[in-house]
Amino acid sequence: MRDAGAARENAAAVVAAVRARLDAIAAADRPRPLMYGESLGAIAARSAADGADGVLVAGTPAAGWEPVPDRFTAVRHADDPVVWFSPRLLVERPEGWPGPWLPSSRSDRPRAACSPRSTPHRVTAIATGRN
Repeated sequence: MRDAGAARENAAAVVAAVRARLDAIAAADRPRPLMYGESLGAIAARSAADGADGVLVAGTPAAGWEPVPDRFTAVRHADDPVVWFSPRLLVERPEGWPGPWLPSSRSDRPRAACSPRSTPHRVTAIATGRN
C-alpha cells in the first residue's frame, strides 16, 4: 500500500497493451476484457477500470471504498483487516469496536514516552499529547 501510484501506472500500461491487442481483432470475435485486483491491485484495477468491460476487486483498503460504476463489483470480508484499515485508526476507535483501543490500557500512556518510537503506545501518546 506504500506505492499506489506505481501500481496505478502499471495497471494502466497493462490495460493499454491488452486493449491495443484486442482492437486488432474483429469486433465480432473480440473477447470482453475483465479485470481482477486484490488489496493494492484493487486500487490499481479501480484506476484502470475504464479499459475493461467488468472489474472485480477484493480486499480494497478502506480508502478505496467509493461509489463505483455499474460494471464494477467490490467484495470484502468482515474479518479482513485490510478493508478496514485507515490511518485514522491510529487516533480514533473504530465505530462499534467493543473493547479498548490504542493503547490497550490508558494507564500506560505516561510510560509510552519511553517506548520505542514505532510502538502503537508511543504513536498514541504522541497523537494525544501525552508524551
